[in-house]
Amino acid sequence: EVTALDFSSELREPSAPPRVLLASASKDTLVHIFDSTSDYQLAQTSSDHTAAVTGLCFVSHSTDASACRLVTCSSDKTIAFRMITSAGESIAVSKPLLSSSPSGRLHALAVTHDGQYSVTASGDQALKIWDNATGVLKRTIKTDGRAEPVKVVVDPSDTLMAVCSSDRGIRLYELKTGELHYKVRGHSEVVTGMTFSSDGSELVTVSADSCILVWRIGSDLQRVI
Repeated sequence: EVTALDFSSELREPSAPPRVLLASASKDTLVHIFDSTSDYQLAQTSSDHTAAVTGLCFVSHSTDASACRLVTCSSDKTIAFRMITSAGESIAVSKPLLSSSPSGRLHALAVTHDGQYSVTASGDQALKIWDNATGVLKRTIKTDGRAEPVKVVVDPSDTLMAVCSSDRGIRLYELKTGELHYKVRGHSEVVTGMTFSSDGSELVTVSADSCILVWRIGSDLQRVI
């Protein structure tokens, strides 16, 4: 069962066609990487985790257009950071830098848009913020209530984190301080996915209740039907 998918940004190197990578995470502990230059044939498989891979994100490299990072997290309480480099007709994947969560299985993963940090939602009612370059756990934010956070996304300005939890609630925290700004509930079942609009003014949530809700971010978080 596939648990997460993500596309890389376009990787470019001199005298070679640009390539885009697609990565998939699954419950069988494997991470598969597919290459656009071969019509998305399988290019690499990683088996660095010992339990289901629950989150996966590409991170663009700040200075090297031919490289990117691939970050994955797992219910084995580890988060893995890999460097991927375009190398002619193939790709080179570095040995992963593995870091462990002090407590709580890791349920989901998001990355900041500036590429500096990864955010994981964990079973110990916490959000953990990791440095993508070093793999170091920088900060832990305890979430509101007793419910476990199960999904997390970061807004385009890297200011707010939207978190959905096992109690069906949606909470917005400030990334820098961890302050809780909003707490709302509109779905009758657990939220299975969410994303911010490109300008950060709206949050879209989908749920096992078969509903899609659009929340307007402002002085008050309002639901738009």
